[in-house]
Amino acid sequence: HYIKSMLLALSLNRIVGTTRYSIRNYAVTLGAKDMFYKRHIGPREEDQRVMLDLIGCKSLDELSDRAVPENIRFKKPLDMEEPLGEYEIMERIRKIASKNKVYRSYIGMGYHNTCVPHTIM
Repeated sequence: HYIKSMLLALSLNRIVGTTRYSIRNYAVTLGAKDMFYKRHIGPREEDQRVMLDLIGCKSLDELSDRAVPENIRFKKPLDMEEPLGEYEIMERIRKIASKNKVYRSYIGMGYHNTCVPHTIM
């Protein structure tokens, strides 16, 4: 997928007419929502068909029905947000992480007549 992205970036290079066009600029230009799923979301339809034929199922739903007992299935619709692009979710994570505070650890401090191993201190 990396090579495919590089080729697309080079093609965009010609279209935009610039001499330098990074993958990051390409992602920002197109919103980066088309990159993550191509790298991380399951098998293609053809791969699914081969797998289903091999195990004797007609659909993924049939496979799920055979694999997950009825009494443990979650039947309510999921309350989920709209999907975010890779860069949008990274910004959200950075914003959350910026709220972290670093505190000094006082584990093992102040104890007298006690041998506290260095690994704990």
